[in-house]
This record gives sequence, structure tokens and C-alpha cells, in this order.
Amino acid sequence: MGGSSRQQLKQGGVTPLFLATMSGCVEIVKEILRIYPQAVEHIDVERQTILHVAIKCRQLEVFEHVSKMEVPMRWLVRRIDINGNTILHMVGMPRQDYVPEKMLGPALQLQEELLWFEVHFSVTPLSSALQFML
Repeated sequence: MGGSSRQQLKQGGVTPLFLATMSGCVEIVKEILRIYPQAVEHIDVERQTILHVAIKCRQLEVFEHVSKMEVPMRWLVRRIDINGNTILHMVGMPRQDYVPEKMLGPALQLQEELLWFEVHFSVTPLSSALQFML
């Protein structure tokens, strides 16, 4: 864990990268990662990676951008937060403050959530995901 990550854990703060991810400021996320690509390895106070946060906040564009980077994806997708959650768990958790642009019926909400499962399995093969359950 890098020095800035330790400092972040000690102070309980949020890095600009995580704040931009949570807010959906994709341009800022891309710029931070362009200038400082090592920031993708930061973890927050809950020991979540940028992938955890992007999925939790339903920021598909951030998730896709990080997935396309030349980063240690195996490390990122296997990371477990302090509550024992992987990125697959984050996909299954509803976002509490999430309000779609238009109100969706149950079928459309399910379709939107199914998209996140498909995104997850495009990054993590099923065999790898099942290893967490064993």
C-alpha cells in the first residue's frame, strides 16, 4: 500500500480520484489517471478500490475506463473490502441514493442491474468469481 493510501486510511479522507468517481466526473477521473496512473491502486477507508466505488455508485464509464487501462486488474478485481465484499457483491447491492433520470418499472430496473452483472463477468471470468465462494 502506498504512502498516500496509508495517510488516507489514517485521516479517514477521500482522495480526489474517489470523489470524482463517486460524483461521476469522468473527465476528472481520466485526467487524474492519465497524470498519475498509480492512483488506480489507492484504497479508501473501507478498503475499496476504484472499481468497488465505480460499481457502488453505478459509474459505468469510470469502470470501463479503468478496465481498459494497463493496470493490475487481477489485483483490483480480487480485492475484498472490510465488509468482505468483492466487486461482484457491489454489483448486487442497490445504490441507496440512485435515482435514474426517468422512473423505471421493475423490469427496466432489473435490466439495468443485469447490465452490471454482464460488465462484471466481462472483467472477471466465472471460474475466478466462483473461487471466492469456495
